[in-house]
Amino acid sequence: MSILLKKITSAVSAATIAFVAVAPSITNAASGFAPYAEALAKAKIITTQSNEAGYRLADSAMRQEVAAMMIALNKADTSAATCTGKFSDVSATKPNSWVCKVVETALAKGLIAANATFRPEANITRAEALAMILKGQGVEIATGAAASFNDTPIAWQKDVANTALSKKIISANASFRPNASVTRGELFVMAANAAGLEIASASDDLNLDDLFGDDTATGTTSTGTTDTPVVVKAGDLNVALAASTPAATTIPANVSGIIVAKFDLTAGSNDISVNSIKLKRVGLGNTDTLSALALSTADGRISKSKNENSSDDTVDFALSSALVVKAGSTITVNVLASVPAIATNAGGDEFAIQLLSVGSSAANVNMGSVVGNTMKVG
Repeated sequence: MSILLKKITSAVSAATIAFVAVAPSITNAASGFAPYAEALAKAKIITTQSNEAGYRLADSAMRQEVAAMMIALNKADTSAATCTGKFSDVSATKPNSWVCKVVETALAKGLIAANATFRPEANITRAEALAMILKGQGVEIATGAAASFNDTPIAWQKDVANTALSKKIISANASFRPNASVTRGELFVMAANAAGLEIASASDDLNLDDLFGDDTATGTTSTGTTDTPVVVKAGDLNVALAASTPAATTIPANVSGIIVAKFDLTAGSNDISVNSIKLKRVGLGNTDTLSALALSTADGRISKSKNENSSDDTVDFALSSALVVKAGSTITVNVLASVPAIATNAGGDEFAIQLLSVGSSAANVNMGSVVGNTMKVG
């Protein structure tokens, strides 16, 4: 839990939004986000911290924090807000002394909808946060266009993502991951990009597609082998099939924790924090082929075991503690599979593991189609 505002003055445009930790960050701060936090601090939108860790860049953002950022970008005056109980879970003292004026001002200006509750301390999705940032900045959300991303079938999410893409707040990629929780670092990038702030010591290409771990159309392409290598630049994360990935083979049924693929994550001249990894089972198998997947490195497990999504055969791992790839180094991530007794070769069960996306602090995530070798069950 955190306190977003030190104080709200009569005009939020002159207020300082403070992201003050009351608990230590779950990970070392992601260096790729820091210039955006510093740009917001320079613009007096958030409070300057004495070091990067003070911004808590890898922590999840709360709804009250995004609302305050939206009001600050909107330069809305909160002085007229009287805390009349528009939301049952927000008052002059609950959850703190400043949220009420922020959310009731946002409601009065039509920036948020009237509901029974606001859930100020709940996490917020990427699509919701981006919509609030666009509204706060006064960007009209265009409707009706075809989806630019493959995972935005819901109309409002599609329109928000398309509008942000058109305004160069995010970049073109295969997916957007609208329902994943936004981090504070991601929120800072949204706000800084939407406000058109000048960013020091950061790649011009750092945008929400990189933060959200989407595929890019360039990089190393692998379908069991590694092709043309990508030159790793400052702030880049290079993702490729590991040379040590298991060869195509037949594996037994009724086993747990067998390594079926390995992927290399290589950082450029900056440390990179990896916060999420998304995999997909491809091949002739079905949902009975694997009972669970998990991730590990040479230092041990980095995720819990998870079942695949039955609708699209994917598994989305949100790492509870970020995996930090040191500058100039490579970490190999192992994919561990559990195969149930029901899976048999007689049933045509075979599969390969595809790496769909890596969510990280990198300025650029360089990867193409990265797929492990085919495993038969028998």
